[in-house]
Amino acid sequence: MKQTLRGAVFVFSIGMAMSATASDATASEVGGPLPPKLADYELTGETETCLPQHRIKQTIPIDNRHIVFRLNNGERYVSRLGGTCSGLRSGGAITYTVGPPKLCNTDIIRVLDPASNGVRSTCGLGVFEKLQTRSTDGGA
Repeated sequence: MKQTLRGAVFVFSIGMAMSATASDATASEVGGPLPPKLADYELTGETETCLPQHRIKQTIPIDNRHIVFRLNNGERYVSRLGGTCSGLRSGGAITYTVGPPKLCNTDIIRVLDPASNGVRSTCGLGVFEKLQTRSTDGGA
């Protein structure tokens, strides 16, 4: 029997891997301030509408509006959803189907309900904006 895969499904249950050290956030033209959990990072202003699937190493839900995608080369991109996504939270599990060969801001994620192992909600991704580590030299 021949089967054709039109996309791959990835499930991630990820603990929060980034620490927050400050409550101020950097605003961007794309979507306002970052959440406090991303205080160690700032936005570069560089955006992508799609990320190559083979470069995505880790998907990290931050809260009900933000997901960080860590790439194989260490780069990080944040996707800010158009609104709140019910059930999406730090350490939560999501799935998404990648149409070959990239994940785009027009794609839909599914938030999994840990109690039933079913889908709790579906939400659309936003553009991917590059993050960089916040400079700590104090301008010296």
